[in-house]
Amino acid sequence: MRVTSSSIAGNLVYNLQQVTKRIDTLQTQLASGKQVQTVSDDPNQARAGMKLRTSLAANEQYQKNANDADGWLQSTDIALDQLGRVLERAKVLAVNGGMDTLPVESRQALADEAKQLLGEAVQVGNATFGDKFIFAGFKTKSPAFTQAGLTVTPNNPLDGAEALNREISAGVRLSINVTGQALTDTKVFDALSNLANSLASGNALETGTTRLQEIDDSINAILSLRSEIGAKANRVSAAQDALTGAEVNVNKLLESAEDVDVTKAIVDLTVAETSRQTALAVGARIIPKTLVDFLR
Repeated sequence: MRVTSSSIAGNLVYNLQQVTKRIDTLQTQLASGKQVQTVSDDPNQARAGMKLRTSLAANEQYQKNANDADGWLQSTDIALDQLGRVLERAKVLAVNGGMDTLPVESRQALADEAKQLLGEAVQVGNATFGDKFIFAGFKTKSPAFTQAGLTVTPNNPLDGAEALNREISAGVRLSINVTGQALTDTKVFDALSNLANSLASGNALETGTTRLQEIDDSINAILSLRSEIGAKANRVSAAQDALTGAEVNVNKLLESAEDVDVTKAIVDLTVAETSRQTALAVGARIIPKTLVDFLR
């Protein structure tokens, strides 16, 4: 094959262009901190990076869902604990009111306190998490219960029986609320209302037996709900830990897939610059002199 001065010069220019392009790529990588600037640079690596970013976005949403679920469950447990305290005080009233020797004035004072306890229970039943009523089912913007005298009525008996779900990981949906129906089924409002009536009527036997038993039953029902809430809270906590760990792992993979190895890039840049300088020096020696050079 015949090698001409023109082919030598062409090869030199081509090689200089390639090494200059390599220098430009390395400088861009070091400036941006990323290996791939456009999809066309490395389609496979770009695709892997996009998948990892999609996974990170999903993980972030699951974390938001889990945090919301945790807050809702914690608020519910606090409300149920308050109801338990109300019932414990009502139990004391029932024991005291069950004594035949209790003066009428004292019994009436107990009845008045029982009414206040019922109002407190309704207030707890309308507890909120943020601006949402936690026992109202789907109708979270409306109070769950309304009180009229000693009668407590669920505002949304159908919607209040609906479960609110949160997806805390891929394909895992968890019910986070105690429905208004479930709270009504504890008979907490009935127990307090009946206690107030029995105390007001002066029926010591009924107060110390039937009403006391109703209160105990409601206490046990509340404890059962709290047990369910606790189990769900533990599950959410485990999911939060798993999501945090997954986020760390995906970020490491993303860093490996996208971030440039600075040390290696600097070494490669130094090598490329040296190659370019060498090519220029060699080219100056092997390209034939022109008539202009002789005229200087």
